[in-house]
Amino acid sequence: MFLIVLILKNSRGPLPPKPLPYSFKNVLDHNTLSDPHVCFIIRTRKSQEASILGLVSAILASKSMGVSFRFLDTTNDFHSLIKMVDMINNIYGWKVAKRSPILHSYIRSTYPYVEKFNDLGFIQTDIHIQHQILDNPESDCKFLVVTNGSDLYGTGFMDAIKPELPQQHMIGVDYVSHSTYPEKFPWIARAGTDMEVFAEFEWDKIDLGATVLNVEQWRKNKLTFLLDAMKADPQKAAETVHTAGQKLIMSFKETTEKRKIIRRALYLQQEL
Repeated sequence: MFLIVLILKNSRGPLPPKPLPYSFKNVLDHNTLSDPHVCFIIRTRKSQEASILGLVSAILASKSMGVSFRFLDTTNDFHSLIKMVDMINNIYGWKVAKRSPILHSYIRSTYPYVEKFNDLGFIQTDIHIQHQILDNPESDCKFLVVTNGSDLYGTGFMDAIKPELPQQHMIGVDYVSHSTYPEKFPWIARAGTDMEVFAEFEWDKIDLGATVLNVEQWRKNKLTFLLDAMKADPQKAAETVHTAGQKLIMSFKETTEKRKIIRRALYLQQEL
């Protein structure tokens, strides 16, 4: 009789799959517009593969948040970027990551003066945001975080910003900064030290990766990091590349009073 019962149970079909670990299930169930969708634009290169896995894992630890990642390779290593995106999607079982279709060959042919200096990938970032998000009716991005592949986030980052998203156009968080370039960027940190920054939407008191920005507000005010400045005066733009992120945050601030700083250190800025 015992054997018969087992046969009857199995005859109903295969057993349901075991539940996924919660962070994986989050990607499958919550990567939708049911929550304000936050898109991370990650400016990266091959050497940052290990830190990128940490970045993505921390963000996906959120319990209920629509989130996805767009990868821009700033060194023109196209094949490395494909492998990186495929690796992340294979780990998390859903196409949570995409590579940017904006290639360096397109940028060089359209804006030839870019080849004359290192724009730190800001032209590519501008073009991606414009074509793939702001002008794309199929884009699901409601908020943007622009960061580097070397940077890291606390696992509580998404849960901390979620309650503020419906009311705010700009959200910032306190952060820890570690810089290897103190002579160029003295406001970040001294050499070999970590420094906690109590963020403010003021010059040199906020980092781009510690900021969440509303897409509709960005679209309405037609903001760019470097592209408009390049079109107006390439030489002058070349001299201000390293402050492009700060300038965009300050320009964004002028467009809205809806902004909030979260007093928790939830971001680690490692290099520029």
